[in-house]
Amino acid sequence: MLRLIAILGVLVFATVPAIAQTNDDIEIAATLNRISTTLRLAHRESGKTGSDLELVDEQKSQLTYLRSEYKELVQSYYQLETVEKNDRAALEQLVAGLPGLEQKLNDEILLPHQVQILRAKVFNKFVLEHNGNMLKAMASNYPHEFRLDDGQKKRLQEIEDRVSKEMEEVKKRFEREVLEIRDKASEDARKTLTMEQLKALGKYQDIPRGGSLSPDNRTLGPKPVTR
Repeated sequence: MLRLIAILGVLVFATVPAIAQTNDDIEIAATLNRISTTLRLAHRESGKTGSDLELVDEQKSQLTYLRSEYKELVQSYYQLETVEKNDRAALEQLVAGLPGLEQKLNDEILLPHQVQILRAKVFNKFVLEHNGNMLKAMASNYPHEFRLDDGQKKRLQEIEDRVSKEMEEVKKRFEREVLEIRDKASEDARKTLTMEQLKALGKYQDIPRGGSLSPDNRTLGPKPVTR
């Protein structure tokens, strides 16, 4: 429930007591996250020059009005007293109103090909939020559509753990290779300089007593002079 409340608060700030999450809450939160993200991205695209949605002025006006409806719906919930906010019936009433806004967007404002483009943008955003893990994005944001069982969820977690480990190894290997390339470039550069030029550059790489030269501060020129 807490995650669900946080999603609904994208337009209005409010303090709501934490309520234990149930499986239904998780699924509702995922649906609301998808709907709110869809509505926000659609509105953002309406103000973007060169958007691949290619919205006409009438559609942009309709999207502005739809955003106002969305904002009013969310604000209506946060204008309730704290006790009323904790009433699940009040929350469910708010939840029931959001899918209607998405349907209006898809059926009355956008053309079929624009709906598909927007859906792809929303999905790609979720994938990026999960560090490129498409399966994790599916499980987290589209639970109703995919209905993953416990075995599939376990497998997805194993994949995520494996990918995280592999990415860390690639990162470390990349850092080592970058340093090797930079060191090689430094050596090659020194060979092109005269002795006087090497002496002139040496003062910029002279390490003070007790100091050190970090990889980020390496420069082309002679090797640091140590005392």
